[in-house]
Amino acid sequence: TGAEVAIRLGVWLGRDHYRTGFHVTGTAGTFGAVAGAAHLLQLTKAQTRMALGVAASLAGGVKAQFGTMAKPMHAGLAAAAGVDAVLWAQAGLVAAEEGLDAPQGYAATHHAMRNNNAFDGLGRHSVLPEISHKFHACCHGTHAMLEALGALRDAHRLTLENVSTVKITVHPQYLDICNIPEPGTGLEAKFSYRHLAAMMLGGVATERLESFGDATQTDPDLSAFRARVSVRTDTALGETYARVEIERRGGGHLIGEHDLSAPMTFAEREARILVKSAALIGASRSRELWSDITSFTLDPATPPGAVLLAI
Repeated sequence: TGAEVAIRLGVWLGRDHYRTGFHVTGTAGTFGAVAGAAHLLQLTKAQTRMALGVAASLAGGVKAQFGTMAKPMHAGLAAAAGVDAVLWAQAGLVAAEEGLDAPQGYAATHHAMRNNNAFDGLGRHSVLPEISHKFHACCHGTHAMLEALGALRDAHRLTLENVSTVKITVHPQYLDICNIPEPGTGLEAKFSYRHLAAMMLGGVATERLESFGDATQTDPDLSAFRARVSVRTDTALGETYARVEIERRGGGHLIGEHDLSAPMTFAEREARILVKSAALIGASRSRELWSDITSFTLDPATPPGAVLLAI
């Protein structure tokens, strides 16, 4: 319930909301947390409306935090704000009934596009299976590039030593998000096409959080390679697409492309999720949790809160 609402509300807020500088994880995520917590605590419709009204005064997160510790904190702040809003509403706090869409409400003050078709099929069709996953522990805007470059690396045994130059072409919206040319910290490296390209060719596991420590960012070989990577834009490219061109030492030109919106089979998605989750929580715990999730069945009589405890 919560994830479904967060996704749809993010679509409702639209690209203008994001491009203005708001981080959708912190904004739409807060309202999604309200929906999930309200469902678990079985709030009435009136109480849920009040909780959403409270959330309109709590939801936040700006892209200026990208490349800092505060950026991933947006997810936790959204979850905490959503729970707080629900508990306050449950206790009887009164908020604006139209906090989201009132003339001076959240939409009007946060550059929302109000894409009402985002809610088509709500309650009948889930959009959750349609979302993409982050298979790398860095900015999502770099993932198409990493996928294209990784495929070329594996197919042609590319390394830092046998690659002369790398040319990356992406949609222009990403230049002010993940194009830090000389990252000063490991966190900034998550938002640097140049450094991430060096990491991929250098065999650094981009799905692992520890790969983005300051030691990786200051690695002399990776830092030196950044000068051989260029980034250009093309408005004709989709926002989920990247093209990578490689010039090999001694001759040879390679081109790789990837579109994050391309469909994946369940088996492909499962394999990638397990690789990343193993990097985060260990292979044994990853397999155990995945087994619990895929074998879980819910009795209709089970209280909503028991779902979390069961998993």
